[in-house]
Amino acid sequence: MRRLSLLLLTCALAACRTVNVAELHAKPTYTVRDLTPTFWRFWAEAQHRSEAEQVAIFEAQVVRAHPEVYTAGVLGLNADKPLTDELKSRWPKFLEFAGPQLPLARELSKSIGEDLPRYDASFRQAFPDFTYAGEVYFLISLGGFDGGLRQVRGKMALLFGLDIIAAIYGADANPKAFFDHELFHLYQQQFPDPELEGTLAWALWHEGLAEYVADQLNPHTPEAVLLGLPRDTPTRVRADLPAIAREFRSRLGSKSSEDYERYFLGSEANQSPPARSGYTLGFLVVKRVAAGRTLAELARLKGSALREEIDAALKQFSGEP
Repeated sequence: MRRLSLLLLTCALAACRTVNVAELHAKPTYTVRDLTPTFWRFWAEAQHRSEAEQVAIFEAQVVRAHPEVYTAGVLGLNADKPLTDELKSRWPKFLEFAGPQLPLARELSKSIGEDLPRYDASFRQAFPDFTYAGEVYFLISLGGFDGGLRQVRGKMALLFGLDIIAAIYGADANPKAFFDHELFHLYQQQFPDPELEGTLAWALWHEGLAEYVADQLNPHTPEAVLLGLPRDTPTRVRADLPAIAREFRSRLGSKSSEDYERYFLGSEANQSPPARSGYTLGFLVVKRVAAGRTLAELARLKGSALREEIDAALKQFSGEP
């Protein structure tokens, strides 16, 4: 969910630019839509207005231009409330968190077209059987996400929030690592695992393997970029690894939303276990399971055999006999 130069084509809609990555490969593939020009035009007009005016202009210019993406479902807003009210509530938080890094987000958005073909070629070299043929969006997500899969027009799409990439990682931002991480999640969908899907074991492997792939395709990328916020979570997880591994192991089969939130969500500094500890734990598990296996082989592990591998790694980390 992770520097984004040449192939940005003007889309028929003046609101976006389109890169047809199929031109880079022999077979059809996905389409990339850069929605950031619409936001920058809005921001040039609205940045010195009041927050209420900014929200009104945002709705009139950005939401109206891209109504399929700027929805409650995509942005993580409450769909039961009017979008205007939700935007008014989100806006000051967005400005506080991402506002200072909007200049960096703009620089990242400028480089997308130049670097994306290289990123795509690198990913396909590792996964030549990648078949995703949907859409990839780059946008200002209003604090919604750095990268993730969302339903757009009834189909799964991959979206990157350049505001959050810039806000979280600053000068360390490496969009290629984000790109590889999230593109791999799409690749994982080619190998469904009905036996484990929805369980904590599946979430641990799903996220840990995406982190591992991003690490392997982007050597020397700082761990803080790979694993995200909070920045001290990897250190805290390693410091208390036996206890965290033991507890997680006891819940491998859980499909509880509360258990998922316990390990994969949160942002509190003193949260126990550390906020988003599942990402670091998953990364450590995959590194142990990966010994002697290729990335393609790892992508195809599933079912009871995979759960046994995860269980064995957690058991080793916990120190249990």
